Amino acid sequence: MEINVLVVDDCKNDIKMIETSVKVANAAPELIDVDFKIESFFNPKEALKSSKNPHIAILDINMPVMSGFDLVVEINKKYPRCKIIFVSDNAEFAADGYKFRAHGFVIKPFKQQKFTDYMVSATEGFRSLGAIPVKGIFTKSWLKYEDVLYLQTSGKESDVYSISGEGFECKYSLKKLMNEWLLKWLFFRTSRNTIINLDHYNGTTIDKKTVILKHGSIEKRVGISKDNYQKLEDAITLYYRTRGRR
Repeated sequence: MEINVLVVDDCKNDIKMIETSVKVANAAPELIDVDFKIESFFNPKEALKSSKNPHIAILDINMPVMSGFDLVVEINKKYPRCKIIFVSDNAEFAADGYKFRAHGFVIKPFKQQKFTDYMVSATEGFRSLGAIPVKGIFTKSWLKYEDVLYLQTSGKESDVYSISGEGFECKYSLKKLMNEWLLKWLFFRTSRNTIINLDHYNGTTIDKKTVILKHGSIEKRVGISKDNYQKLEDAITLYYRTRGRR
């Protein structure tokens, strides 16, 4: 799952420090399925022109062109779901920062663990959506992860098959779904054309060319490439380890 991270600070050294801290946080076990995409700006007004939709914004407060507090007002207008983390060398700003419903506030130079904790909790808000957008009869619907059996390529789009045996169309490619929507510890790509939900994994055939998926009376068999078969054992180990933490 890709998470867009917006960093705004008028100090180049501080931007480098924040970028490094984001990368360190990304290595946390809780974020194993997350890929932080960082976009940094020295000028707050330029940040507002970004074409990317930020999930998390890390903002300095005391900046000459526009303060972090003024900037967050504009961010909230454009991206109301964006989580805000303020960074500052002045602890007196903390109380004001939380008036803007900030997700977190850290003092420079900050402790990595505290910053990582904020990044983990901020990310959870997006991961908890836990559903794939599919095409309904008249509008967009959502299919929960737990109800997905497997997904397959359909041209530039995808077909999503549920545990009830129904098939749904999704406008996104498997690549986009894997990068931006699906949990990498829960879903595994068996081949170029197929992604399976490991919740329903029920072994492989003797020739190691087919994965068996099962939910109740529903059973489905999908192909697996030789290269991906080698990766399947690691994926299953990660699945059980992560499931055990939840």
